[in-house]
Amino acid sequence: KDFDWYMAQGERLRDRRRPAAALDAYGAAADLSPNRAEPIAGKGFALLDLGHTLQAEAAFREALKLNPRYAVAVMGLAETYRQMGKNSQAIGQYERYLEILPNGSEAQVAKAAIQRLKE
Repeated sequence: KDFDWYMAQGERLRDRRRPAAALDAYGAAADLSPNRAEPIAGKGFALLDLGHTLQAEAAFREALKLNPRYAVAVMGLAETYRQMGKNSQAIGQYERYLEILPNGSEAQVAKAAIQRLKE
């Protein structure tokens, strides 16, 4: 079992609505590659799934320290702020996502979220 296996396992477990188990898989991936942002961001999403917004925020911030342009973590942080009711910070992160990946897979989601939050 290697980094990619644990990352895929984490994604499968999240898809199956088993975020607590996904945390373990992402943790194992992070142990194997401590300088990669992906497993830390994965942990952030699993924590968000569990409703642990403060811990999710910390995980996304940690991922962004490892890779400041990791758009997945930027989007995760935006969603975390939105759930926390921190609308101006959420808008800032959605806009940051669009700066990094203006045509990314989540660009329409980001634009729609900005519009809703500004209303």
